[in-house]
Amino acid sequence: ISHQENSRKAGTVNWITLNGETLSGRQWSERFNLGVNRVNSWIKEYGIHNTKALLLKMLEVPPSEKHRNHTQTWFDVYKVT
Repeated sequence: ISHQENSRKAGTVNWITLNGETLSGRQWSERFNLGVNRVNSWIKEYGIHNTKALLLKMLEVPPSEKHRNHTQTWFDVYKVT
């Protein structure tokens, strides 16, 4: 088993299920081309509920289709919280 796969199976991983798809916080970050631990840091800062709400909106309209200025967070752009 690879180190990466073993790490995903650790008890400290943030597993997030959206629309029937379960990925780790890191995998959701990769899916949206965000920083590697961005989703995990959002969970710590905004909580799991708000983070899931944001990710659901990102599934509808990907970040690549949104404009964000340097003072906005993705939560501001998607009007979450």
